[in-house]
Amino acid sequence: MLLSLSGGYHGDTLGAISVCDPKLSMHHIYQGYVPKQKFMSTFHRNFGDSWRTGDDNDLIKLIEKNHKNLAAIIVEPIVQGLGVDEIATGFGRTGKIFACNYANISPDILCIGKALTGGAITLAATLTTKKISSVICNRDSLGMTVQGHSSTIPVKMEDVIYHTKCVRRGAPYCFLISDLPFMSYFNVKDALKNASKLMQSGADMVKLEGGKQVLEIVHQLHINSIPVCGHIGLTPQSINIYGSYKVQGKKYTDIKRLINEAILLEKSGAKLLVLECIVQTLSQVITKKLNIPTIGIGSGPSTDGQILVMHDILGITCGKIPSFSKNFLSNNSGIPEAIKSYIQEVENERFPDVHHSFN
Repeated sequence: MLLSLSGGYHGDTLGAISVCDPKLSMHHIYQGYVPKQKFMSTFHRNFGDSWRTGDDNDLIKLIEKNHKNLAAIIVEPIVQGLGVDEIATGFGRTGKIFACNYANISPDILCIGKALTGGAITLAATLTTKKISSVICNRDSLGMTVQGHSSTIPVKMEDVIYHTKCVRRGAPYCFLISDLPFMSYFNVKDALKNASKLMQSGADMVKLEGGKQVLEIVHQLHINSIPVCGHIGLTPQSINIYGSYKVQGKKYTDIKRLINEAILLEKSGAKLLVLECIVQTLSQVITKKLNIPTIGIGSGPSTDGQILVMHDILGITCGKIPSFSKNFLSNNSGIPEAIKSYIQEVENERFPDVHHSFN
């Protein structure tokens, strides 16, 4: 859910219409077809006017009531121009272009379209702070967090390719890992074809799930200059086999299998290894036995790195929240602060702690 100012205009596509003024724009025509958002009343002030007590009452009430479901607050930028068929004249000549310039703030995320060129050329960009975009993993969990599915199974190659391109454009200097979705690496031929598509879309590395059954695929990707991140433990693409998301590595047979798979994946050419929902003592053993870095998610503090789904970090996950996750936004004032807090707690080995690990 998004919170937007009433009286605003953001565009004519369905997503943009949903955050336009609900009464004065085209929004009312499409009720029932566009996502339902929240709107706060607009207070009118001239530039240079003092902030008045009570100006933010409506905003505070809406945040207090809906904070668990809010993904972002949208403030329409002020574009200095006079538009005729959306072609601005006098662009930027009568004042600063964006509202954030007047307020001397840097928004967490800034989406700009025709404001890049005054409407003369259809260019667009999504800007974000370095803290938010420092490391991005474009996982197939988008099926659950973005597309609304109950698992990652329905995600298609076209979906991951599209999101990989979007992430690369928005974060051009980050190391980007993209997931090969369900059944996209059924055999070596398919794996090479689909992995090359992700690399050509902007990925620096591809990730795939599995142990012994993917060793030859990992090897072929490696010798064909495609960096691979392995993924063992709880593998979400195998949910229909497991039946539920369970902690891995409790039984002796599973311990031996996971250690052996980790070693063989490294020998086959994997450069990173994700350990998901593995008991922390086992993830520590695996990490010590490997020369490549391990990345943990729900696998204790002993891995070389950590990863969490962004929705879990910000506490906006719908449905059941993983017990190993932590809401870093609840005790911080904004998204950049929440990301910074997560990074600091990982680097200082305060997260994950015993309450966010499995024994």
